[in-house]
Amino acid sequence: MLAILIHLIHGAFESNVTKVDNNSSCVQAEPPINASAKNASCIFYSYKFKDGFCKGIINSLYVFGNNATLEYGEKETATFQSYFGIFNIDDDTRTTDCYYGIGVGYRGNVSVTRSGRTCQPWTSQCPHRHWRMPEGASNGHNMCRNPEGSAPDGPWCYTIDPKVRWEYCNISQCPPREKPQPPRNLKATNVQTRYFILTWDKPKYGSYYPIDNYTLERKKATLDNFTVVRTLPFAWTGMMMKDLEPATEYIIRLSSNNKYGRSDGVLVKQSTLPDRFIRNLVLIIVLPLSLAVLFIVVICLTSRLTCKPKTEPEYDQTALWMRGDWREFPRSNIKLQEKLGEGAFGEVYNGLVQTDGEVIPCAVKKLKANATVMENRDLINELKIMVTVGEHPNIVSLIGACTRGEPILVLVRLAENGCLLNQLKKSRENPYINVENKTEHFTNIDKIRIARDVAKGMSHLSSKVVNVFNYWTIP
Repeated sequence: MLAILIHLIHGAFESNVTKVDNNSSCVQAEPPINASAKNASCIFYSYKFKDGFCKGIINSLYVFGNNATLEYGEKETATFQSYFGIFNIDDDTRTTDCYYGIGVGYRGNVSVTRSGRTCQPWTSQCPHRHWRMPEGASNGHNMCRNPEGSAPDGPWCYTIDPKVRWEYCNISQCPPREKPQPPRNLKATNVQTRYFILTWDKPKYGSYYPIDNYTLERKKATLDNFTVVRTLPFAWTGMMMKDLEPATEYIIRLSSNNKYGRSDGVLVKQSTLPDRFIRNLVLIIVLPLSLAVLFIVVICLTSRLTCKPKTEPEYDQTALWMRGDWREFPRSNIKLQEKLGEGAFGEVYNGLVQTDGEVIPCAVKKLKANATVMENRDLINELKIMVTVGEHPNIVSLIGACTRGEPILVLVRLAENGCLLNQLKKSRENPYINVENKTEHFTNIDKIRIARDVAKGMSHLSSKVVNVFNYWTIP
C-alpha cells in the first residue's frame, strides 16, 4: 500500500503542486516523471473516495502499475480511511508555544526538526517534491505545521537534507484542558495548643496540568461547612495553621487550582493539645483533691462519721483467723484490767498479754455486748489497717488480736503516759493567772522533740496510705 500511496502522490504532482524552481541550484531528491516513463509504466486512475482523507487532493492521475494494482490500492485505501476515521483526534485550536490534539492548529515559529535539521520552505519543491501546502504557506515560510492532520504525532516539516524527506519538530503537547490532580500526602505535625504544621507533596503530573495555586480550607469537626483560610502559591509544600482553639478537633482540606477549575480536596483530621493552664489546674487542684478524698474515705471507714452503712452478710471469723494477717493470741493469754475509755460501740481496757514467756502491758479494744454485725466489720477493718501500717516507734502499733469467739479483742501498745494532747493542755500557761513560781512541764527542747516525733509518725502513715486504701474491706 505504501508504494501505491507514493505513486498516488507522485501522480498528483503533475496537476496539484508548484513546478520545480527554475532558478534554484538545488538537486531534487526525486526527479520529475517524464512522459515516456508515464506512458510505459502507468495507467490512468480516477479517484473514487470523494469523502475520504484524500478528498480535494486527488481527482484523476496516472498511477504506476496495472488494474490488479488499482484494486489492491482501493481496498487498502478504504481500510486506511476507516482507521483514520476511528482515531481522528484533530484539534484546530490556535496555539504558538505548544499544540493540542495532533497539532493542526499550531502556528508557532519553530523551523527545526527534533534532530536539528532545518525545515524546507513549504512553497519549495527542492530538495523534496510534495503537494502539502499548509495555511499561510504562500509567504514562503518554513515553520513546522501539520497540514490537514497528515501526521498523527504533531507538527512536522520537510527537511533541506536530500536524504531525510521529513521529520517531526521538537514541540511539546499542550497540557489537557481539565482540572488538575489534588495534592498528595497531606499531614499535620508538631501539634501544639493553638497551632500545628501542615505538610504535603505536589500533585502527581503537576507540571502537565498548569496549576496556579492551592486553596486551604478548615472547619471544626462538629460543624458542617468549610471556611476558606487562604490561597497558597503552587511552590509551597507546607505552612503553619495558626489561631486554633485548644483541645479542639479540626478537619483541613487542601485543593489544587488551575484555569479550568479546582481539584478534589485531600483531608486531614487533627486535634490540638489542651490549654496549659487547664493542665496545670488539674495538677494543682484535682490531684491534691483526689488525695484528700482518699484520706477522708480512710477516716470515714475507721470512725463511721459520714459513711452510710450497707447491709452486709455476717463474716466468717474462722476464715479471718486462718488468714494469719496478724498474730493470733489465745483468749486465755489475755487479762483485762481497768477501763481506760469507751466510744460509741467500743471500749478500751488496760491489759496484760502473755507472749514469748513474758507478760507485757497492752491496751485492749473490744466491742460492747450489743455491737452489730456492721460494728464487728468496722473493728476488723481497723485491725487490718493497723496490720498494713506496721510498727513504728512514733505510732501506736499493733501487738496482735483474738478473733476466735466473742468478743473480738484487738491488742495495741500501751501509751503509759496517757494522751499527749491532755499533757500539752495541762502544761499550757494561762495568761489570766499570774503565778510567780510556775513549774513548766515541757521545755522548748521537749516541744521540738514532740513535734519531730509526730512528724516521723505522720510520714510513716503517709507512706502507707495506698496500702491502707487497698485493705479497707474484707475480701
